[in-house]
Amino acid sequence: MPSTLSQKADLSSNPRTTGQDDAYSLQNEVYFPQLLLTLQTGSPEQRAVAAEALFNYTAESDCARQRATQAGVVCHLIDLLQHGTDHGKMYAAYTLSSLTSIEEALQQMCGMGAIPALISILCTCPLLVCKKGAMRALGRLARNDQAAADIVAAGGLQPIIGLLTRPDSSLVRRCLIALYFIGADKDGMQQAIGAAGALPHLLALAHSDSPDVQAEATDVVKVLCRNIACGRTLAGMGGVDALAGLVHAGLTSRTKSSAARALQRLNDIPDLKEMLASSSARDILNDSISGSSLLNTGFGAAAGAAASLPAAGAASVPGGGGSAAGLGNGLAAAARSSCMAAGAGAADGAGGGVDDLKQLAEALAGGSDTWLREKAAAAVEQLAADDAQACRELADLGVLESLSGMLLSGNSSVTRRAGARALGRLGDDALLLRRMGETGLILRLLQAAPELAGSRSAR
Repeated sequence: MPSTLSQKADLSSNPRTTGQDDAYSLQNEVYFPQLLLTLQTGSPEQRAVAAEALFNYTAESDCARQRATQAGVVCHLIDLLQHGTDHGKMYAAYTLSSLTSIEEALQQMCGMGAIPALISILCTCPLLVCKKGAMRALGRLARNDQAAADIVAAGGLQPIIGLLTRPDSSLVRRCLIALYFIGADKDGMQQAIGAAGALPHLLALAHSDSPDVQAEATDVVKVLCRNIACGRTLAGMGGVDALAGLVHAGLTSRTKSSAARALQRLNDIPDLKEMLASSSARDILNDSISGSSLLNTGFGAAAGAAASLPAAGAASVPGGGGSAAGLGNGLAAAARSSCMAAGAGAADGAGGGVDDLKQLAEALAGGSDTWLREKAAAAVEQLAADDAQACRELADLGVLESLSGMLLSGNSSVTRRAGARALGRLGDDALLLRRMGETGLILRLLQAAPELAGSRSAR
């Protein structure tokens, strides 16, 4: 095994997995039947090389992943996790992560013991890259409710939480993403995460110098604040002041938004209301309450007016067509596929889907490229019709605030209509509608709708 292997922080920079080193592009040298035979019957070193070749093969497409699944590779990869060399364990973990995009493979992993084997890697494998591969796989498995429950039942929370103290931000992010999906919309899992001692670590990471780590940690805190026991524990350890500080001084709009949502959820816990009313979060909560009173003041009419406006940028872009033409189509497709196909490349990280949505959110947040913002807004509008969960994740990334900024009077009418249309479509989701009311976005949309309708008739 190369001596440099233990020094690699991730497979994304390894020429053996990027195709930049022809000597190691084994997927071009080994036919699939021979690869499968080697994985089954080879020596430990040969099986490790076969796992590397299989990783590269399954990175190509869903078709390749489907073929590998049907050939029965899952059980051999799990065996490699348990009995292989460190090299073999690393590639087995990354390949299993890629295969989670295939439902049949995911079910096989849950039924054949992949989860305990991956958790064992976290505790026993000395290589950082092995731990990253295992966390990448666990994070993707956790998006399945049964797999999330299996991770908790197999004792996975303690090792994952233990890794939150590691200095490598990429590994920490993968742990946070896994915790997010384990706890999302599952009260029992949220309580288990809190009982396992995650909250002090999460509060510490919410003040990280890394914008990504801070945002991921605040997202997990927001999820846990749905649980009454976690909310009380968090409030008792100074979490209210910490979250209020993040609303004002978070490194990203996503962090600020998640911190505000966490405070709102704490305020929904009856015995915490009085404490929050006299805390540093009081003004934040008062602003949210005044915004939520707008929920029933005619948003439907404003959303309808916005939705009836012309396609964003259709007449302003040379060769432009419908609202999702050109780049808009590409952005929407990227966002949608990120939620459905977990992606195969090692560079994706544990949250490949999250990363793709971040790119869409960043396009909306960029103030210098007006055309790109308009196309990104059109992509969000299109995505809202197909994938509500993706839109909720986009909201957590600060997209609502970015779209609201497009409504400002200093922007062109094309830009303002693009933002209004996207917000109108997002408002079809009840959860996002409530969120828009709580943050005052509905008022801004109501204020902008008459002027935008007037600019349309003037055209």
